[in-house]
Amino acid sequence: SSGINAEYGGGGAGGNPPEATAQLPVPKEYVGVVIGRSGDTIKRLQADTGAAVKFNTVDPAVPGDRHLVISGSKEAVAEAESRVKDLLAKVAMKDSKGGPNQQSDVYHVPANKCGLVIGKKGETINRMKENTGAHVEMDKNSPHDAPTKQFFIKGTPEQIKAAKEEISKIIGDAGQYQSSGGGYGGYGGGGKKKKKK
Repeated sequence: SSGINAEYGGGGAGGNPPEATAQLPVPKEYVGVVIGRSGDTIKRLQADTGAAVKFNTVDPAVPGDRHLVISGSKEAVAEAESRVKDLLAKVAMKDSKGGPNQQSDVYHVPANKCGLVIGKKGETINRMKENTGAHVEMDKNSPHDAPTKQFFIKGTPEQIKAAKEEISKIIGDAGQYQSSGGGYGGYGGGGKKKKKK
């Protein structure tokens, strides 16, 4: 009987639901925008259009663009596709508005703390991007056994500063920003220690 139910809404093309499926490439850095905080955006998209919308993968280790798989009736797929394209266009426009003021920086995070910064299924790093407006991404080319991993941060100086502050709160390392130096203050103080009486 399940076979009979599956025929409905098949639109005559062999009766295989869904009626239409589209794959929309989404640049990796915009996946969080399409999903939204706690999945709000993608849930709203599905509720509004009636289409089923999901990414082929959100694994940050997989190279290349992500593909958003949209399925449902032809109208639902077309509507969902158009909304996602609008959203991506808006985000891309907002990004490029930063123009000449866009800068990039690198933040070194201890390898054992990277999971905290990225969060479950990327939730923490996506929230950080939303809160700060900066683009934050871990360097995929860091060696697996490296003691620290680099996180690339792009945005205006204010956005970069805000993102660095968020990362330092997460990893509990308030004085980490100075990438080098800062450790040399103790030299030359040799024989001048005061003896406690």
